[in-house]
Amino acid sequence: MTTPDRHRLPPLNGLRGFEAAARHSSFAKAADELALTSSAVSHQVRQLEAALGHRLFHRFARELVLTDAGRDFLETVRGALDLLKVGVARLAPYRMTGSLVVSCDAAFARFWLAPRLARFRQQRPDIEVWLDTSERLVDFDRQEVEVVVGRLRASGGEHLEVTLFDDCLGPCCKPELLPRRGAASLKDLPGATLLHDERRDNWLTWLKAAGSGDLDTADGPHFSDPGFALDAARSGRGIALVSDVLAIEELASGSLVAPFRHWIAIQDEYRLAYPRWLAEDAAVTALASFIRAEAVAQQVRLDALRAGAILVSSTAREAS
Repeated sequence: MTTPDRHRLPPLNGLRGFEAAARHSSFAKAADELALTSSAVSHQVRQLEAALGHRLFHRFARELVLTDAGRDFLETVRGALDLLKVGVARLAPYRMTGSLVVSCDAAFARFWLAPRLARFRQQRPDIEVWLDTSERLVDFDRQEVEVVVGRLRASGGEHLEVTLFDDCLGPCCKPELLPRRGAASLKDLPGATLLHDERRDNWLTWLKAAGSGDLDTADGPHFSDPGFALDAARSGRGIALVSDVLAIEELASGSLVAPFRHWIAIQDEYRLAYPRWLAEDAAVTALASFIRAEAVAQQVRLDALRAGAILVSSTAREAS
């Protein structure tokens, strides 16, 4: 036997063959259990012996008998295999049958997706959705995520991507902030506070298009999340450029109003994506079909909301 390198692991594919052969005292019976040939199991054990630098079996015509080194090593191998079985069992909650991890930006999750998941749960109680809110690019090759939806973008491997709807921004506020006679421009709202999200430059685009370019677009609170800006508008703290996708329920109920016709068309669609290898997965296809159907219904409402609006491209500021 050669002297083994004690810093290297032995060939792991031979451990199960060795344990089975030791249990049955036979390469042939071990081979039947592992769905291998007897010579394959024998070869694995010889490779293991060479790597360890010790004989593990005395080989007789009708029987295998463990050497002292073999008996000692068998305890180690059985302990390691038992530990692996326990580790595999502990993974079960992370990959439950019918469970899906869905990654979504926080604002879209809160104002659009989460309110609809209760209805999806009623339709498909067998599918458990785990909602992960994030603002980072999702890599399907590196992250345990099955579906990406909203403004997040996906990468890693080949994946399918569907546009759900585009996005438009318009000034919205509580109706109490409007003068009784209405408002033709922001100049008609004395002391109006502008609320900004991370797309703060869009106020300048909107103000120029609406003929109110002399107002200070840098003034007012800034929020990193468009959902926070929408919350601030709902609480009456000012007027915000909000996404009609996110605010449609507030606008429909009248808790927010859009007093001006000008809206900004954003080149940043809401999308649905999942890996191509999950295209036939029953849970993924069920959720994807549900989201697409909800998006179609949403688009009808968006078209009605935008009817008569003056849409301004978000690139207008760069061209001016």
